[in-house]
Amino acid sequence: MDTRSRDSLPRKRSLRKKFGARNYDENLMDELIEKHLGGAFKKKKQTKEDLEKETETEAMIAISLGFPIDALLEEEIRAGRVVRQLGGKEQNDYIVVRNHILARWRSNVEVWLSKGQIKETVSNEYEHLISAAYDFLLYNGYINFGVLLPLTSPMPELTNEGSVIIVGAGLAGLSAAKQLMSFGFKVIVLEGRNRPGGRVYTQKMGKKGQFAAVDLGGSVITDGAPVDKGIDSNIELIHNKLLDKVMELRKIMGGFANDISLGSVLERLRQLYGVARSTEERQLLDWHLANLEYANAGCLSDLSATFWDQDDPYEMGGDHCFLAGGNWRLIKSIM
Repeated sequence: MDTRSRDSLPRKRSLRKKFGARNYDENLMDELIEKHLGGAFKKKKQTKEDLEKETETEAMIAISLGFPIDALLEEEIRAGRVVRQLGGKEQNDYIVVRNHILARWRSNVEVWLSKGQIKETVSNEYEHLISAAYDFLLYNGYINFGVLLPLTSPMPELTNEGSVIIVGAGLAGLSAAKQLMSFGFKVIVLEGRNRPGGRVYTQKMGKKGQFAAVDLGGSVITDGAPVDKGIDSNIELIHNKLLDKVMELRKIMGGFANDISLGSVLERLRQLYGVARSTEERQLLDWHLANLEYANAGCLSDLSATFWDQDDPYEMGGDHCFLAGGNWRLIKSIM
């Protein structure tokens, strides 16, 4: 990404129609990144056509990550610090820089992306935009999530940001503590158990040097008994349709749905449509409902029909996997 001249980066782009949520093939997106951004990032001489193509590629990557192609997120607007004036050239320049940072992070999500690395590929002319975009993306968890600073990197000195008390030493609590400490906060973590980890608990079985690690929490355990594929597929479809009906109802009911539990609505809909009547069908539906409780860390009878899916936009897809040595290794690496 060459930025040594005024025409290099960012340049005024023609506005496009607003893009809504779209489905995309993650493998194809990975190939696109590898093809256009897979090499070493450095300032190099590029033609105007090359720069426009690169900017377009980075914009597509930003779309795949949930960012609008030619506008700011509501979060960016509320932050009030990313640009001095909305709608002008500075905003357009900021969007190009922001998309570039997202593309850099997406090209290798296994390594911490520093602000210094971005400055190596963007002209000093846009240093204030680099800082604004990088700080926003970092502080809001759009980049550098799932990785830790190198162990050799010292924590920044405490600033006047203040002190924070975190209740719970689970993955979320410890990760939040680590992040806040990197921002200069003084952090105290409170934990009721005599161990950290929360729902993540790995039990070692066997003798010293010869043992197996078994995760007793933080993972889904099945008994290995196969079920009929046709019934399985049908019940999964029914489960998703019931949730779709819940979302339709809450739009109609508005604020009245706040105090109604998700569990009561699902059961009433199940009875109304007469689905999952047989024992096997009901057991399969109950599995989906139990999995929904697991995902929300709460009983369906306690979940609001309005807010049960409020964290869906922040979920990440992908296959389930087992970590060699147990999930405790994640806890240990954060502490």
